[in-house]
Amino acid sequence: MVPQLAAGPALDRQQLAVRLAEWFATLPRNITVACASFTDWELLLDALDGSLPANQIGRYDLRAHSDSAEFNHAFIRYNEQSAPWHHALHDARAHRQGWLAWQGKGKTN
Repeated sequence: MVPQLAAGPALDRQQLAVRLAEWFATLPRNITVACASFTDWELLLDALDGSLPANQIGRYDLRAHSDSAEFNHAFIRYNEQSAPWHHALHDARAHRQGWLAWQGKGKTN
């Protein structure tokens, strides 16, 4: 996943943890990580070597929106128009589009 995100060579485990920590440090001071799968959360924790960034204040489970037509339509539309399915970066962007569509609908399912 990381080589596709960075368009560079693969990283070893320690380098991955360092690069992720550096990237998180560039983000706003309070962030919530949104995941569509608990496995994704576990993989992130593992990649960070169990050390959560100081600016990470929570985890948001996107599975709660799986029944939302707005969320799903935006997610599917992004993938059909913009990117291949099951690619980490594009999945993240597609989920963001779903989240924004759900937010715009008044947060109802």
